Amino acid sequence: MAKIPDDDLDGMKKNIDLAALVRSKGIELKPHGSKDLVGLSPFSEEKTPSFIVSPHKNLWHCMSSGKGGSVIDFVMQYDGVLFRHAACC
Repeated sequence: MAKIPDDDLDGMKKNIDLAALVRSKGIELKPHGSKDLVGLSPFSEEKTPSFIVSPHKNLWHCMSSGKGGSVIDFVMQYDGVLFRHAACC
């Protein structure tokens, strides 16, 4: 299979709105501090929000599971798919 060009991957990571993607999965996000958003983790059962989205960096981190990364990493973890599927579909 052909390699996905790095420029294409960088473009996806920069241009896909991570907060909108997370919300489209039914995860409610609320302001947290001056720049971040917080919600309940989709990766663990919790009552206190520990899922942080940083829109200015377009990155996420789940404090309860230790998972995190870019929009591609979120799709991989949330949908349980491999990199190639998350990056191209």
